[in-house]
Amino acid sequence: MHTVVISLFGSRSITLKAMFVVGVVCAAGAPAYSETISTATWYHFQFGAVGSIVTGSFAGPGYSDPGASPWTFTVPSGGATIRVTDAALPGDGFSVLDFGLTVGTTSAVASDPNHSCGASPDGCYADPALSHGSFSLSSGAHELTIVTAASPFGSGSVAFFRVDMADVPEPGTFALTALFLACVVPLKCISMRACLPSRSRL
Repeated sequence: MHTVVISLFGSRSITLKAMFVVGVVCAAGAPAYSETISTATWYHFQFGAVGSIVTGSFAGPGYSDPGASPWTFTVPSGGATIRVTDAALPGDGFSVLDFGLTVGTTSAVASDPNHSCGASPDGCYADPALSHGSFSLSSGAHELTIVTAASPFGSGSVAFFRVDMADVPEPGTFALTALFLACVVPLKCISMRACLPSRSRL
């Protein structure tokens, strides 16, 4: 392997090899400490005692592993909703934080070791005995962290969250509606004279 030397200003020499190493280091930048998540996906997390930050857990049927928090994503115009639910035994609760600020806390429920919703995200979210919550998120960048708010058993390995974007009509929908109002309504008025103001006869 040959090393090519470039002379700068006649007195300083920098090898391309050194430049390559510096470029790689600069391109790498600071290490990433967050995980990017997708929307419309249930994510599985586990937790410890009250005040502990939850962390991602293994993937399974109907849910994925989000990795370590914080979890980052960008919401387009229209906003989004995050849903969080406990699973298995009821009693646990969670607070959702966005850039360190509390977005909301799941419902307070009684602990019941004799009841279980299993490990189905949708089933557990629909079970009134389990703590869950739905919170709105505005458009823009988000960095979510979930903190354990209640933990009667000291820890837990089954809970879920997901982010869903708000349903916003496509631009074409507005255009078609405007076209309908501009074309169809005037034709109706012309044919039926239903849109003309009434005039009293002398």
